Formats: sequence, structure tokens, C-alpha cells
Amino acid sequence: MNLRPTAPSTGGRASLRRPVPVLLVLFGVPLALAAAAVAVVLAWAPELPDPLAIHWSGDGPDGFSSLGGFIALIAATLAGIALLLGAIGVAAIRAGQSMRALRALAALQLATAGFLAVGMTASVAIQRGLADAGDADGAALGRGMLVAAGAAVALGAVGALALPRQHETAPTGGLDAPAPALELGAQERAIWTGRAAMETRVLVALLLTLGAVALLPILVGVEGWASLIGAGVVLLILPFLFWRVRVDRRGLTTRSVLGWPRWSMAAGDIVEARAVAVNPLAEFGGWGIRFGGGGRWGLVLRRGSALEIHRAGKAPFVVTVDGAEEAAALLNGYRRRDA
Repeated sequence: MNLRPTAPSTGGRASLRRPVPVLLVLFGVPLALAAAAVAVVLAWAPELPDPLAIHWSGDGPDGFSSLGGFIALIAATLAGIALLLGAIGVAAIRAGQSMRALRALAALQLATAGFLAVGMTASVAIQRGLADAGDADGAALGRGMLVAAGAAVALGAVGALALPRQHETAPTGGLDAPAPALELGAQERAIWTGRAAMETRVLVALLLTLGAVALLPILVGVEGWASLIGAGVVLLILPFLFWRVRVDRRGLTTRSVLGWPRWSMAAGDIVEARAVAVNPLAEFGGWGIRFGGGGRWGLVLRRGSALEIHRAGKAPFVVTVDGAEEAAALLNGYRRRDA
């Protein structure tokens, strides 16, 4: 079967014919904000207590770090997020992602950078002139966070409006034909099983990012629950990266390696099954449990072959898995035989 991308994305596709404005928004501005935040904190260094308060609970600080550790935290957090989201943006352009989605990513990029840069700087500003960081005013920090939220809204709007609209071209693509139905005898039963896993390069990048989130509090000398929370996030996300897929006379079942989440679709409810090719960035804006163009949703874990299920009155469901043609043919065979 000839596979090709399905369900064209809404809006035009992005291009790198004039990349400077795009790269400026995705990389230049966020990295400049990171550099500015570090420069301001360094300029205030003679007026700051040692150690510095970097985490608050209630009305007072409960987490502390050296000035060097906090500067490393600022640089690693702001630059890391800027580079990660910027790289996703460039990959989205090359993959043919819609310009509308790219503007949303740019808005997220600048809003995140603005909030973190202003918020971190504000948390240091309220400690200027204090001998003990434990005396920092939590209420003043709250006011600083409001300013940071305002900066995030303003910069997010700039990110959404700054990208050039003339980089759009007409979308292309369409649905494949339904897979042929496997011929099944009246009493014959067949089972198809497969595994859906995050593609290696995305998995490595995700695990490195999550690992950094879990270890960063330790590296900058922060004690408390931060590292445990980071490790907990890693453990919560891992089950969503590997899935088992099964087709039998009852229909389609997809479940995480831990058994939950799980989705089942009865064979009698399936109108047709298709084998399609999926581009995660261009069609769904990323990887994971995703919602994409044409109302489709599902487990989009890698680029390539996927099983697409159509049911009456419900959104199409997609799961990226090898052997999608065989799975679709078996589902169509059960549907035809038991109709």
C-alpha cells in the first residue's frame, strides 16, 4: 500500500526562505533575556546576602543557594528552555508545520522566557540590602510575580505577531484509501499485536531534559522536595512512552506498558480502518497523546506508519505502529464478517 501524509494541517506551511525573523524570535530574544537576567543579578551581587533565597513557601523562603548556584540555575533554565523550544520550532518548519502553529510556539517561547527572566530577577531584587535571606518579604515576591505575568503576556503577544505571514504556502495532503479487508472464515479467529514506542531521538532528548530537571536542584545545592518532585515527574511520564496495541475479534485495544491509560474500540463501532503515514510535528504539533488537524487524536509517538480508526460520530483515532496495514486489514475483516 502506498502511504502518504494524512489530514492536512490548518493554515499554510512554514518556510525558511527568510529565516532571520523566525530565528530571532525563537533564539535571539529568549537568549538575550537570559543574558540580561544574569547580568542584572551579577550587578547586584555586592548587595545580596549569602546564601540567597531561591524558593518560597507561604510568606517566607524555604530554599537557599549560593549566588553562583543561582546564576547557574538562571542560565541553565532560561538558556535550556530557549534552545529546546527553538530547536522544536526549527524542526517544525522543516517538517512543514503550519505557520499558525509556529506562531503559537513563538508566543509560548517568549512568554516563558519573559516570565522566568522577570520572575527570577524579581526574587533577587527583594533581597537587596538584606543580611539574611530568610528576612525576604514573600508579599513583595508576589507583586514581582504579577509583573512577571504581565511581561509574559506582553512578550507572548509579540511572539505571536512578530513572525512573517508571507512565509505560508498552500497545504497539501490527503487520506489514504481504507485497507483491504482480511478474509476470515465464519469461525476463524485471528489476533494481531504490536508495540508503539517513542522514536529514539525524541526519547533521548526527553529523558535528558527530564533528567536535568530532576538533578538540577542537587547541582545548585538546593535541599528539599524539589529533586524528589523532578524524579516523580520522570516516573509519571515514562509509562506514556511505551504502549501495547492489540487487534482481535473484539476490536482495537491500546494500553500503556503499566496497563493504564487504556483505550478500547469495539469492532462493531468501527466504520473503517486505514494504514496511513504520520508526521508528528506537521500534523499534530509534537509527540505523545496528541490532538491534530481534522479532529484526529491518538498516540503519536514517531514518524511513519500508523493505524487510523474511523467510527461513526467520533473523532478519528491514530496510533503510530509498525504493521499498521495488517492491523487495519484484520479490523476491516472482522467488521465485514460480523456486520
